[in-house]
Amino acid sequence: MKPGSIIASPDLSFTLDEFKTGGDRVYHLLHKQFNSFLQIFTFKIVKETAAANDLASESILSLWRNRSNIQNLDHLRNSLLKIAYHKSLDYKKASTRRIEREYNYSNQFSINEAGPLDSMIRDEAINDLIGKIDSLPAQWRNVVRMAYIDGMKNKEIAEQLKISINTVKFYKYNGMQELRALYGIDPKFLYPLLFIKQIIRFIFSFL
Repeated sequence: MKPGSIIASPDLSFTLDEFKTGGDRVYHLLHKQFNSFLQIFTFKIVKETAAANDLASESILSLWRNRSNIQNLDHLRNSLLKIAYHKSLDYKKASTRRIEREYNYSNQFSINEAGPLDSMIRDEAINDLIGKIDSLPAQWRNVVRMAYIDGMKNKEIAEQLKISINTVKFYKYNGMQELRALYGIDPKFLYPLLFIKQIIRFIFSFL
């Protein structure tokens, strides 16, 4: 599904000037009006619900960070669709490579064969990851821990912290972006969360 195949997208409840000026209110309006729409759009490409949800939020934030380049509201809609489209394609490519790597690795090693050296490396990786998470700003750190270590859903995190689900997604994304930077991953790569999520899930699967 290409961007041009989508005929109608949500109407906007803010002006271009308000969008370029920024502010939490306009960001949340943008997220509220486009998130569900983009989830459907990206799901048709990647066929994974969790990935589609992340891609939708990431696309909105990417547009938001580059809002100074938007010329009018039609340009806003078109740019958002193009961002989501290309991020979805990039995710599919990354997923294919990941599956191939995991398949090749599984044919060579068994997890039950891990020896003392493997345990030392894993322990060092865990300590390094925890240290990086603890270095995040408090709001981002709490959300990252609750989401990826405790396994809590966005709604559960929002209720416990008494913030909106959109804010949870915003903090989660920023926290993961910062972790990516701490691991030295080039920020220009699309769909940057995939690598860090895999690190967290892989390491903590042994605990």
